[in-house]
Amino acid sequence: MTQLEKIGWNDSIRDVETERVARVMIVQKNRYQISDGDTDYHGHLSGKFLNEAATPIDFPAVGDWVKVHRN
Repeated sequence: MTQLEKIGWNDSIRDVETERVARVMIVQKNRYQISDGDTDYHGHLSGKFLNEAATPIDFPAVGDWVKVHRN
């Protein structure tokens, strides 16, 4: 079992680089806690995403899978 599978990942999602995927665990206004199944991280949304989001439903919610860029 992979680290992502421990937090609910399954192979129904294809063509995704799993090393760049995390799950949203906590949302507090514009702050996100995400997990790759091994480590929790604090995340934020990119400027491009913020400019393209039209409604609140466009934003990640707890349980969503998100693409991440780690510094």
